[in-house]
Amino acid sequence: MAAYVTRACPVRRATSQAEREAVFRLRYRVYVQELGKQHVLGANHHLKEIHDPEDERGNSEIFYVGEPGRPTGTLRVDIYHAGEVTEDVRRRFCLDRFPEFKGEAVCESARFVVDRASRGSVVAMALAIAGFRRTVMERGVRVGFGYAAPGLVHAYRKLGLRPYCAGLIPTADGLRVPLISIHSDIAYLRAVGSPLASIVAEAFGPGRHAPFDITRLRDRIGHRVAPFSTDAIEVRAALQTLHDHNAPVVASLSSKALNLIAKQGAIVRVNAGDQMLRAGLVDRELFVVVEGRLAAKDGSKTIAEMGLGEPIGEVALFADTGRRSADVIALEPSRLLLVGRNVIDRLLRDEPHIGGRLLVNLARVMAGRLTGNVSSLAERRFY
Repeated sequence: MAAYVTRACPVRRATSQAEREAVFRLRYRVYVQELGKQHVLGANHHLKEIHDPEDERGNSEIFYVGEPGRPTGTLRVDIYHAGEVTEDVRRRFCLDRFPEFKGEAVCESARFVVDRASRGSVVAMALAIAGFRRTVMERGVRVGFGYAAPGLVHAYRKLGLRPYCAGLIPTADGLRVPLISIHSDIAYLRAVGSPLASIVAEAFGPGRHAPFDITRLRDRIGHRVAPFSTDAIEVRAALQTLHDHNAPVVASLSSKALNLIAKQGAIVRVNAGDQMLRAGLVDRELFVVVEGRLAAKDGSKTIAEMGLGEPIGEVALFADTGRRSADVIALEPSRLLLVGRNVIDRLLRDEPHIGGRLLVNLARVMAGRLTGNVSSLAERRFY
């Protein structure tokens, strides 16, 4: 599989200034012009580029797919040898929880960007393979980190990354899920169907790099200790809780429907004060409160509060732009069910009766909220 992808989709390293500037412009097109992230770090709105300080590190490398002047995908890999890990990286990924990594080189995958026309192709996979070959096979790095929007964690898991015992990362774009990759864990790579599994044997084993002992980390890796879980059993239990409390989103959904959603859904745990969503950003995930309470805000003004069974993010799910209409802040420790737009699209395609029922339920919720807003406006007008 990896050999086929490498042949079908060549990956280059951005070494010339022209190549690097083309990559910076690709980042800008996706992050700012498509996804509406006006405040993304490193953005130069005059040049229409996103250029990070890490791009200039001696141990950072930028990969891209496409023509030198018009790349269609890119990935930067930052390598930190022992003693080089910055305080920002250490804090972001909670590295102090892993004393086993002392003296170990680690890497961070960053700015993983694919343009809209190339999504769903092998571009992302080709970039991941190129980064793996460079950092693991050539540099001997055994541990990697990264972070992703909640709705993209499923995709990152197929590349070998997984959640672990670190808090969600607050960014200008909202909360992100920290992820770890133990590069030599071939059993996990095979279990998730990662294309990297086929080349791990080339990097680790007799006469090659020594594999990392994954058994030393079992208590800190996986859905049981992470703030984000894709475990189908846990997701199914959350759906059952919603069903038992007559949550409108899952009204009239059969056991089969709940099981199908559980296979692609996820659970997100947030702390009081965490900002789940940010107004104006393109973000199509739907959340449903399983436990806790959150508030939708317009600036400092609270628009609504959401508790058990109430959906969050349904406006962006339906809107053509996909832009969030309000900030959402956790008022207390909360647990939410995540259902991505891609899950709903898949249900509409493969199980139209289930997908249609889910959309009808969401439409009813939106109608109820609209009615409530109209009534509230009327009261303020006359009283």
